[in-house]
Amino acid sequence: MSNAMSAPRYLSADEAAAMLGISVTTLYAYVSRGMLRSAPDANSKRRRYDADEVRRLARRKEDGKRGAKSRRRCWIGVCPCSNRRSR
Repeated sequence: MSNAMSAPRYLSADEAAAMLGISVTTLYAYVSRGMLRSAPDANSKRRRYDADEVRRLARRKEDGKRGAKSRRRCWIGVCPCSNRRSR
């Protein structure tokens, strides 16, 4: 196996934010809250983001959205968790 395949691929702030569906400002907030790590780019003053870590966060965000829809339905009277009406 070559080194190129095992080396992490990095994204710019714009690319990472687009993949997450958020603004760059929100991306910076995610980093400050510890939700995502950034690393300095050796060739510039910019930060870079591990593509695999960004993908994992995007999946967690999407899973959370699906869970929230389920919880919201419980509050409006139809609970898909138990297949009966909630009170």
